[in-house]
Amino acid sequence: MQRNIILVIVCLLFALSKPNRLNAQSDASKPTVYMQIQYLEILHPTTILDVMSETLLPFQQKRVQADEILDWALYETLISGPNDRYRLISITKTHHYDELFREFSLSKKFHGVSDAKSMMNSIVFLESTRVIHSEIWILEGDALTPGTELPKGSYITKNFLDTRGSSGEHRAMELDFWRPIHHKRIENGILNAWAMYTLSKPGGSTRNYTYSTIDYYDTLGDVAGFDSREMARQAHPSFSEDQIGDYFNRTGPSRTAYKTELWRNILETE
Repeated sequence: MQRNIILVIVCLLFALSKPNRLNAQSDASKPTVYMQIQYLEILHPTTILDVMSETLLPFQQKRVQADEILDWALYETLISGPNDRYRLISITKTHHYDELFREFSLSKKFHGVSDAKSMMNSIVFLESTRVIHSEIWILEGDALTPGTELPKGSYITKNFLDTRGSSGEHRAMELDFWRPIHHKRIENGILNAWAMYTLSKPGGSTRNYTYSTIDYYDTLGDVAGFDSREMARQAHPSFSEDQIGDYFNRTGPSRTAYKTELWRNILETE
């Protein structure tokens, strides 16, 4: 009898612990999010936004509805590097790597283009822009507004960062220390979302950065800044001032800041 009772208790303990292991496995098995960024130079600015709105946006919306991509957005640069020629940035996110390469192309039929006007708009779009540079990033982690699945915002700051020659603990700094702070910023209404991405392509020694963090904002005023020490106290209430100071001091050696740009959203899929 006693042996049966012990067996039942062991079974119950195993059953109660099982969801935790399943949750951990679920977190580890989340599908990879790929982000393609295309930096576009505008060759004929007078009609390009109308053409993108009439042709490119409906095309991307159909891709979202077909579960080919997660979302698509077009940004214009407000602040960029002094030598950067791009003025528009196209961002596509998807779980399917091969879907990153299904944009409009003159070498194949246009997807979803069925009339002469749309065909002409598509040609105008292709002839009005030039892809200066293209990159593929992989999502490492994010902080989102409750109830949302994807980071969105009217304005974003994109921080380009380099880990070569650093202390090697940038992931721990970004995800374990800074991400809870970004959650507090969201709770305080000064941030929509935050995300960390690692650069996948291109590779090699010629690239200027290896990962990036992106802050998503509702209003331009929120971009101005925040009291990072106070937010750190709120996000890590069990930390002493010395511990918080230690994390701040270790953040710098964990990566080198290459540049930060400010972009404004002008088109996006719902």
